[in-house]
Amino acid sequence: MTEPPATSAVESDATLVLLMPVGHDWYALDVATVREVVAAPVVTPLPSVSPAVLGVINLRGEIVPYLDTAALLGVGTLTSPLFAVVVESSRGLAALGMSGAPETAPAPEPQDDAEMLYIGGRLATAVDLDTALDPTRLAGRR
Repeated sequence: MTEPPATSAVESDATLVLLMPVGHDWYALDVATVREVVAAPVVTPLPSVSPAVLGVINLRGEIVPYLDTAALLGVGTLTSPLFAVVVESSRGLAALGMSGAPETAPAPEPQDDAEMLYIGGRLATAVDLDTALDPTRLAGRR
C-alpha cells in the first residue's frame, strides 16, 4: 500500500488564511503567523493603557498582550471579544480579539491594489501585522 506524499506545515500554511470576524467585517491573516486560537480567554486588565490594549492573557505561563483588533484597524471597538488569535509578528507575540469563531480558507491569488478580497465565500480585508501592531497605534497615536 502506497502512502500519499507528506506535505510540510510550511506548504500547508502558505496556502491558507485565517478569517477573523471583527464586528460585522472579516479580516484575513496568513496562517503562517498564527500560533493558536484561544476561546474565551481570561483577560487581566492593565491600568493606564491605550484603549487598544484590553489587557494580558496567560498562555501556559507566557504573558501575552490582548489587543482590541477593531481599535487597531480603526473600525471601532470590540464590545465583548469571544476569541483571541495568538500571532507571531516581528514585534513578538500578541493576542488579537475577535467577535466570533475564526475560519480557515484557501489563500486567494495575489491581486494588485486590492483592499478587499473574496476568500472562502466571504469578503475580507488582509491584515498587515507589522502595521497593525505598530507601537504608535498601541499607544493610541496615529
